[in-house]
Amino acid sequence: MIEITWSISSVEVDANDGVVRIHWLCLGTKGDHREAEKGTAEFIPNPDKAGYVVLSDLTNDIVLSWLSKDKAERMVQEALNVEPTQLREVTL
Repeated sequence: MIEITWSISSVEVDANDGVVRIHWLCLGTKGDHREAEKGTAEFIPNPDKAGYVVLSDLTNDIVLSWLSKDKAERMVQEALNVEPTQLREVTL
């Protein structure tokens, strides 16, 4: 079974404390094997939009809910489903 864990590495805000960029990490674990994907998501803050959350009220769960997670989770799951015997290390 694959366990997926999401975390927020950092959040960047503009001069008005609106979130403009989120740096995230998606970690998958299957037994002793681990794979990770990391990335960023960019936003244009709009305090007039319904549901806008001020910086002081943000939680990890709220920020994670803004991310489109499907692609990163799929990539981690695919990497974890590769048998270790199918992998080889190369030196560049």
